[in-house]
Amino acid sequence: MGISAQIINAFRDSSLSPYLKEAGQADLIKQIPSFFHMGESDTARKGDSRLLGYSFIAAIAIYVAYLFIGYTLRNDPNAIIFYTDWIAFPINVLMTFCMFYAARLSLSVSRKVFLAWFMMALGELCFTLGNAFWAYIETVQNLDPLASLADIPNLLFYPFFVIGLLLLPSALRTRRDRIKMALDTSVIIITSALFFGRLL
Repeated sequence: MGISAQIINAFRDSSLSPYLKEAGQADLIKQIPSFFHMGESDTARKGDSRLLGYSFIAAIAIYVAYLFIGYTLRNDPNAIIFYTDWIAFPINVLMTFCMFYAARLSLSVSRKVFLAWFMMALGELCFTLGNAFWAYIETVQNLDPLASLADIPNLLFYPFFVIGLLLLPSALRTRRDRIKMALDTSVIIITSALFFGRLL
């Protein structure tokens, strides 16, 4: 509750209340705190929108910087491989910490929401480890990372993440809807894996 709302509440509950009731203005005074709450929620909403806008701008800036650095290294095959393999690692580590932190915060909401975020965080952790193994094998050991140790955590990413998504509260009330969503998600993942696998 904001300071302004507290002042109005104190004013409403003060010794002036009997006089306001007799004057027929008590209902008007009672509506004032709700007005202040409305203003505070609107302010919080605007703050969230501003933060989302800043995050979007930062994401675009990072992506443009990624493309620019990759363009400057285009004539050096070894440098471009090292860059593309390792540049994603710190971002993946940050995402993993953020998802585990979200899981910790969601514990206050419900155990099911916590479990959903925890499973997705485990999936992101597997993805991060897979990328790290891939980069190490390709850039340090100078070996082909296909069919290597990196495949294990990369493949574990998908079941963990799908289980987390299915555990999130949603409007899917019936078992049939959940099975349909699981099948649709599996088709999308398998199709994407086959498509991008052809590009490797």
